[in-house]
Amino acid sequence: MWRWTLSEPGLRDWEFALKARIARCQHFQHLVLYESMRSTQDCAVGKPPGTVVTTLHQYAGRGQRGRHWFSAADAGLAATFVLPHSLTRERSIGAAVATAHAIESHHGRPVGIKWPNDIIMDGRKVAGVLIEQSATALIGIGINVGATSWPASLRDQAGSLEDAGCSISRLEMLETLMTAVDAVESWPIERIVTSFQSRDVLTGGWSTFSDRGSRVKGRVCTIDPIRGIEIEMKCGERRFLDASTTRVIQAGLVSGR
Repeated sequence: MWRWTLSEPGLRDWEFALKARIARCQHFQHLVLYESMRSTQDCAVGKPPGTVVTTLHQYAGRGQRGRHWFSAADAGLAATFVLPHSLTRERSIGAAVATAHAIESHHGRPVGIKWPNDIIMDGRKVAGVLIEQSATALIGIGINVGATSWPASLRDQAGSLEDAGCSISRLEMLETLMTAVDAVESWPIERIVTSFQSRDVLTGGWSTFSDRGSRVKGRVCTIDPIRGIEIEMKCGERRFLDASTTRVIQAGLVSGR
């Protein structure tokens, strides 16, 4: 099913490289690594802040709102970063910005972010973020690294780094991602918001949203990733959709990223 031929390191190579990388991190000190697990997000429950949980093969990943996250066998990357509890929206956009930075450092061209935290390349989603918080913040990040074939339900929307012309091993991508998440954790929120907005792919296009149980369609005028989205509807009315009560149903992407 996969056209994935890039040589991949084994478990011991992952452990050696990731422990060396984590030793250079400010906010992470512990590594949990298995050859195979259901979900890095589930395995991270109860782990102390400063832990990175990852696996060579995740087979039951979860996405937003209880959806299944398509794990592309040994062509996908999954990791959960455990950090102290904080505002979920700030964690969400920070994780998206860190993921975009990590991919850009290898790909050499800008990566888009579809609010709130989908990573877009060539109009397709290549990575996603899942934030779950209780005593700690569990920041789950999944990246489609080498997949080139998709289930029928995802063919029109899913993509991978390989599809976009970026051939890289999952281990190398994860090392870069760890560094990026660690760095963004120290950024002020103003810098995170600016970095997010420079990659926004919704502003200027027409999208459909669910807001407090109702469907609303409009042209996106501005996005404040912390506060919400201002849209203009066909009748000319402008409306502000609060980030805490809004989700995207159908996105009209305006960037070629």
